[in-house]
Amino acid sequence: MTQAWREALQEKSANEWLSSISLGIPEDVKKALGGLRPPTWDELGSLPLIDTNNAGVYARLVMSRHKVQMVSDRYLYVGSASRYGGGLNLRIAEHTKKIKRKYESRLQYDIRTKALKASGRFITLMVMKTDSSQKEVVLDVRRTVTLAEAILTVWLSALQAPAHGLQCVCPWDPALLQYTGWSSHNPLLNDIVLPISSKTS
Repeated sequence: MTQAWREALQEKSANEWLSSISLGIPEDVKKALGGLRPPTWDELGSLPLIDTNNAGVYARLVMSRHKVQMVSDRYLYVGSASRYGGGLNLRIAEHTKKIKRKYESRLQYDIRTKALKASGRFITLMVMKTDSSQKEVVLDVRRTVTLAEAILTVWLSALQAPAHGLQCVCPWDPALLQYTGWSSHNPLLNDIVLPISSKTS
């Protein structure tokens, strides 16, 4: 965690941060992630994608083209979106946009080189409304959503190479998971991107 994040998190109590996050998590997601066993691949895939321009956290589920699916053929990525006016809809559109190979993202590269199904499936894990375009409001939403992304990434064991201290945070035995983590890093290792102006971020 960066020093900037340590200072930002001290601005509220742990209960305040967690309460804001919990309010934005749909009940079906809470049910799926709150069980004694991890959700199956099909259970995760059955969770809905909410059509919204609000900020939030999402997961992307992608499988290989092989007929027989193993754990290593299924990938789970957790990400967040907090751009004012675009939110989750804009971020998911960026994921699925076709671009030239030299400009492709890490996920797009993996899809191409590992023979994965490009379409995949997106699900919504958390939504948070941005009530104003003011910098302070957008920044608070961005911090909350990014913190939620970090928590849900670790909870779902979605990191490709989790640090030793994070492995024990996942509530389930990793051997029971029906997918491979696809997220590259803990988002709290990067400082938050500040809103550019009161109208855009």
